[in-house]
Amino acid sequence: DSNITPTKVKFYGVERNLQQIRLARTNVQQAGFIKNIKLIHSDFLQFEPDTGTGYIVSNLPFGERLTELEQNELNDMYQDLGTYLKHHCVGFGAALFSSNKEAVNHIGLKPKRKYKLFNGKIEATLYLYDLYQGSLKDKVKEDEIKTNF
Repeated sequence: DSNITPTKVKFYGVERNLQQIRLARTNVQQAGFIKNIKLIHSDFLQFEPDTGTGYIVSNLPFGERLTELEQNELNDMYQDLGTYLKHHCVGFGAALFSSNKEAVNHIGLKPKRKYKLFNGKIEATLYLYDLYQGSLKDKVKEDEIKTNF
């Protein structure tokens, strides 16, 4: 359509479930963005970004009404995600959407902002992160040094 402005930004969709990839591909084609969005059938933790900067956006599994064992498994998955982001996505930002506060605490990152939202009737939070190497203390010191010069 004439109202769509071309962009040089790369978008990736990464999903383990092949049926969801097929559904997403159909939606992307119908929306006219097939040239802008690359859909990848893979575990997200195996995805390697091919740029030094970008933004990771994820609607994480919420895990409503879980048994203790299921909650522990979800906590482990969130922890794996946090480890992945720290080691593979330095220089990126991340926006992670979840209603499971316990699991989010296992990500191991401090969000710079939080926004209360709803997914249908489920209250959830959009957590925004800056991904950098080292600790938050190191990042603050580095920013102070840059500011003072």
